[in-house]
Amino acid sequence: MICEQTPPRGIAGGIVVSGCFLCTGCEKEIVETRVGDSRYCDIKEKIKRIWHHGVP
Repeated sequence: MICEQTPPRGIAGGIVVSGCFLCTGCEKEIVETRVGDSRYCDIKEKIKRIWHHGVP
């Protein structure tokens, strides 16, 4: 979803959110990213697209 990559462990390396795969690395990045971080807006927009439209 965020990185748009397949993790080495495949589907065992993450979860499905609104029909889209989220790898454990991206999950960690989402949890650890602070509001003031430069990546915050990009991550927020990708999550909004999936949440509202169910597409990456």
